Amino acid sequence: MSNTSLRLPSFAKLNWSLQILGLRHDGYHEIVTLLQTVSLCDELTFELRDDSQIILHCDDPSIPTDDTNLIVKAALALRKRLGSSSGAEITLTKKIPAQGGLGGASSNAAVTLLALNALWRADLTPGQLKLIGRSLGSDVPFFFAGGRCIAIGTGTTVKALDDPPVKRLIIVTPNPKVSAANAYATLN
Repeated sequence: MSNTSLRLPSFAKLNWSLQILGLRHDGYHEIVTLLQTVSLCDELTFELRDDSQIILHCDDPSIPTDDTNLIVKAALALRKRLGSSSGAEITLTKKIPAQGGLGGASSNAAVTLLALNALWRADLTPGQLKLIGRSLGSDVPFFFAGGRCIAIGTGTTVKALDDPPVKRLIIVTPNPKVSAANAYATLN
């Protein structure tokens, strides 16, 4: 790692199982899910800027690079938490299919928090970063642990489990794209 740049993988995940227990009073669904990171990953490159801009580039033109992207949201949330005006230029090389249920955006957000915490020399603890991650999305806290975990509640309460024996998988995602929020909204 240099003092001004960092390149990290951002791993995908699978839900081995998903139980939806019902709708909560806050509008989210109560779930129990078994999650597992897999070797499929995006790549994120972070470079410090001399100004306060957060700039995102992506090789996939279908991915937004404005403040609707979880990478930018994560950078802005961290900066707000720090009371900082630090800037960063971030490049996302996509390998994880978008809206395929593989957690790419959530993984990208977690990696962004970890990388910028290091580059901006913030020294926030993993617990503090997880709290920021929880505010960004239900899957984000899982990516601080990775491996195999059980997630409960809205998915933000994560408990690490022993990894199973190595398995070879073929991941197939259908052409139709479905956001997790829209999928949950259709449940009755």
